[in-house]
Amino acid sequence: MQVLWGHDGPLTASEIGKLDDDLNINTVQASIRQLLKNKYIKVADIVYSGTVLSRRYEAVVARSEYIESFFSVGEAGLDACLNFITGSSDMKTLSELEKAISEKKKKLKEE
Repeated sequence: MQVLWGHDGPLTASEIGKLDDDLNINTVQASIRQLLKNKYIKVADIVYSGTVLSRRYEAVVARSEYIESFFSVGEAGLDACLNFITGSSDMKTLSELEKAISEKKKKLKEE
């Protein structure tokens, strides 16, 4: 998701893998399957990549919406969220997460 948010326009799986050295193509493809299944991304179009047709993907949810979705899936979501926080070095993402937490706490206090 980070790669898709940080890029202007849709990307193929191989382009995503090239933009983040920590990801291999198998990891990218597995992640894409899950993100499609959960409707966090969509197939934007189909283009030629060399001589083969490739799907290009784009995010359909904002960072804050994506992050907030982790809070609604119980303990597994908490683990994923904690892993996301400890592995992130993007201040913008961490700030959005902090904002989402503050807003949620405020709403809970009002109830």
